[in-house]
Amino acid sequence: MIAAGAANSLGVLIYTSGVAGVLFNGGKIFGKFTTFLDPLALLLLFVFSATGGSLVLGRPAYLYFNGEKEEGIRSLLYTMVWLFLFTLGAFGVLLSLR
Repeated sequence: MIAAGAANSLGVLIYTSGVAGVLFNGGKIFGKFTTFLDPLALLLLFVFSATGGSLVLGRPAYLYFNGEKEEGIRSLLYTMVWLFLFTLGAFGVLLSLR
């Protein structure tokens, strides 16, 4: 269960790193916003990113609603702990680079 939480959190970390890279380098990659499609694409990416919550909530909800309540709650808690640790690590790296 701990490994599943770590894997879910790692998936979120990888995905958010990719999105952050696109947002950070968007001007270099795509240039200036010149059409209606530019902000539309950005907003669609934002909405799609919200579905990334399924990485965090999907399996725990499935377990919980299929009678494995304790395991579902444990899975959610492990995922949240790993996400918190990855977040602390990201801020630690950020602070060490300043």
